[in-house]
Amino acid sequence: MKKTYYFYYMLERPVSIGTQPDKFVSFTDEQGVTPSDHHHWGLVYYDRPLSDKEMNDYEMEYGGVTDSLPW
Repeated sequence: MKKTYYFYYMLERPVSIGTQPDKFVSFTDEQGVTPSDHHHWGLVYYDRPLSDKEMNDYEMEYGGVTDSLPW
């Protein structure tokens, strides 16, 4: 059975200590543009969905779900 991962765009800063909720399972530091046309500093992957409060507190945007990680 494949696992589901939730990924989120880092809108204001790259991944670093204290810049995203704890217990992420993977990340990328590739910059780009989100589907909603916002610049992002990378993607962070979790094995659970983040709450709206977590996304707001850390200035993240929901990206979607995937069954694979970037490594």
